[in-house]
Amino acid sequence: RNPSRFGSLKRKFLVLTHIGIHWFKRNPGEDLFGEERGCIKLVDISIVKRTEEKIAKDEYQRMFEINCVDGTQRVFLTETESQCDQWVVAIEEAMSNKFKSFT
Repeated sequence: RNPSRFGSLKRKFLVLTHIGIHWFKRNPGEDLFGEERGCIKLVDISIVKRTEEKIAKDEYQRMFEINCVDGTQRVFLTETESQCDQWVVAIEEAMSNKFKSFT
């Protein structure tokens, strides 16, 4: 596997909700989220993890991957390794809580 498989990286504004992960195109100076560009529902996520070290070199150390049940994959690059870890933990917690409100 090669880091080039990730394609081009574009700046996104991410929001994690009880429904899923939403990303927005946010122009400089905008106060709100901007235009929603996509969403992954929590129920559709099979795995969230940091990108493997043997694949992730240099800036890719700050990447995490989301694999969906339909086989699609999204990769996100954070500003720091700490942010990367925080996103993975937050998404895992949201996934584990997704059905608690129904019990």
